[in-house]
Amino acid sequence: MCLTDVFNPAYYPMFNSHARELVIYGGAGAGKSYAIAQKIAMRAHQNQGSNMAIVRKYGPSLKLTCWRLVKEWLKRFSIAYKENKSDLTLRVGTSVINFISVVNTQGEPGERLKSLTDITDIWVEEATELSFEEYQQIRLRLRGEELEKGYRQIVLTFNPIDKNHWIYNYFFEGDRGERQKYTYRDNRFIDEDYKAELEGLKDIDETLYQVYALGDWGVFGNIIYTKYEVEEFDHPLDWYDEILGGVDFGYEHPFAWVLIGLKENHAYLIDEICKRKLITGEIIERVRGKQAEYDIGRLATFCDSAEPGKIEEMARAGLDVYPAIKDVADGIGTVKAYHLHIHPRCVDTLKEIKGYCRKKDRAGNVLDEPVKANDDIMDATRYALHTYKRMTFKQEQQQSEVVVYENPVNISPY
Repeated sequence: MCLTDVFNPAYYPMFNSHARELVIYGGAGAGKSYAIAQKIAMRAHQNQGSNMAIVRKYGPSLKLTCWRLVKEWLKRFSIAYKENKSDLTLRVGTSVINFISVVNTQGEPGERLKSLTDITDIWVEEATELSFEEYQQIRLRLRGEELEKGYRQIVLTFNPIDKNHWIYNYFFEGDRGERQKYTYRDNRFIDEDYKAELEGLKDIDETLYQVYALGDWGVFGNIIYTKYEVEEFDHPLDWYDEILGGVDFGYEHPFAWVLIGLKENHAYLIDEICKRKLITGEIIERVRGKQAEYDIGRLATFCDSAEPGKIEEMARAGLDVYPAIKDVADGIGTVKAYHLHIHPRCVDTLKEIKGYCRKKDRAGNVLDEPVKANDDIMDATRYALHTYKRMTFKQEQQQSEVVVYENPVNISPY
């Protein structure tokens, strides 16, 4: 493999930086996480004896992103490694790469992070998930004598969604660390369809374009869903009152599938699929795979009714699918009536919900309509919850219209 074929030249300043605190931020599709994973893999190999920590707020999202990425690049670089799945560590010769969540499954501070000493390299992925206090605890792990060869470094990667975040105050207003911004224009591997989607944001919403395309700090003052919690839950399926699926079809933009458990007025987003350029056969295969993973035989799944052909193909394949009721305003109201719990394995759900906001008119007035971008999982969630709610209400209404008389002989007033 020719190494020049897998690197983005725009990231050479990141690879060459020796800054103790390095902030890598910017827009979607920039390839930030891929570049950092490359740097981690190379440093573990070249600087034998390194003790590295890759950190994210929650364990499931850490496994789905950083764990997979670093292993991918070790393999592609033909670097031998040994993995310990129970401890989430990779050994590259005498170097150790530790993958650590900030909180444990109960949402409490993880003890493993506190026990780490003499760390040489830290990568904090999706740093905006952390509180300032959590970041300071991570930063303390980098203490130790200066290295005879090399340098100690903590790298933060994130999208600059909210200018009110502590990161903006600490690093940007406080002029700390080295800050490097990257956008999709720096990623020579991005496909043209995704590039066109990001460029098209300028005609949809100024703030979305500012954050996701240009990589600049934004302020979303019109966020739609604010009543949600991110937590690691592990309820058995029979604990829920109902289990639902929701689907939003897409090809150039992602196909989205969500698995939702209902318990009274709480909705638990258990798992997701979010993938671009899937044909119907691949959609069926992936949805079947998820249902098998959770041992779900039949799952009532409410799908974007604009694609009746795909719904029919899924039905013929044995999936329990129905066209969804697509009322936008009423549907959002239905979702807002639930208290949402999002499992951290739903990494794309978390990205979407933070920037899911209402449109503004030319005068800056907030409208009762969401911005139609980066909303695939939000749509799938709305389809599932609102259609189920409407169907349940209709059934209850029909039942209430049936009058049963104990003494039908005496019902006549005459």
